[in-house]
Amino acid sequence: MNKRILVVEDDLDLAETLKLVLPGLGYAVTHACNGDEATKWLTSDSFDVVLTDLTMPSMSGIELIIDIRRKQPKLKVIAMSGGGLGTAGTYLRTATLLAGIAAELYFPIKSRSGSNLGTLNRYLLEPFPES
Repeated sequence: MNKRILVVEDDLDLAETLKLVLPGLGYAVTHACNGDEATKWLTSDSFDVVLTDLTMPSMSGIELIIDIRRKQPKLKVIAMSGGGLGTAGTYLRTATLLAGIAAELYFPIKSRSGSNLGTLNRYLLEPFPES
C-alpha cells in the first residue's frame, strides 16, 4: 500500500514534477497550492509525510510547519526551498530552528544528476524521530 504524501508547493511546474516522481517512490500524492489549502487537507485527511515549500503566498511554509507541529507533532515534515527574499539555506535553517522539521531539501531539482531526488528518497525512507 502506498504511503500518502501532501506536497505543498505554489510553483505548479515543480508540483507537477513531484506528482510524476513521487509515485515511483511509493507515494500517493495530494497537492496543495499553499499553506491555507494544506491546512484544509490536513484537517480532513491523513498523511504519512508533508513535503512543503517555505516561500508561498498567504501562509508561509514555516507558519504551516509550526501549525502542523502544534496539531500533529508526530507527522513527518520535509521542508524545501529554492530561496525567496533570502537564500534557500537561510529559510531552511529558520524552519529547522523554529519548527523541528525532519529534513531540508534545496531546489530546483537536479534531474540529470538525480542528487536532490536521491536525497528526497533518503529523507522519505528515514523514520521520523520521536519527540
